Amino acid sequence: WDSEVVSVMTYNPCTLRGLGAWEDFAVQLANLNTGAAGVAEARPSGDGKFSIADYVFVASAANARGVYGCLLCVSTLVPWANHHKTGAK
Repeated sequence: WDSEVVSVMTYNPCTLRGLGAWEDFAVQLANLNTGAAGVAEARPSGDGKFSIADYVFVASAANARGVYGCLLCVSTLVPWANHHKTGAK
């Protein structure tokens, strides 16, 4: 296996609660070919795992006041490694 160059980022938007914000964020990640992103202060309303576009989001909920909360977003398409003999990713 050979490693690939993968973009990993952190982001603090101070909220992703606006209508369509999560979807817009997934589109931006895809446009940047981002393999993974950690998002502080995303302020999700609950814990959980879900998919938007080609990303898996894992959320840790905001507190009772609606602050804090974070996300980990990982691409299902961006390769992290490939098999040099078979080309598998």
